[in-house]
Amino acid sequence: MNVCFIMYPWEEMDPENDSTLAMIQEFAKRGHGLAITTPANLTIRDSVA
Repeated sequence: MNVCFIMYPWEEMDPENDSTLAMIQEFAKRGHGLAITTPANLTIRDSVA
């Protein structure tokens, strides 16, 4: 499965308390394809992100 995480910029992350980072680690351990973006960099064209 491929998963894209839409998250805050790295500078705003709190590694101690951010559950997103824990989810990314777990998906990676299970061998899933990962992508990470911020809302500012997300583009949708013709209903495809």
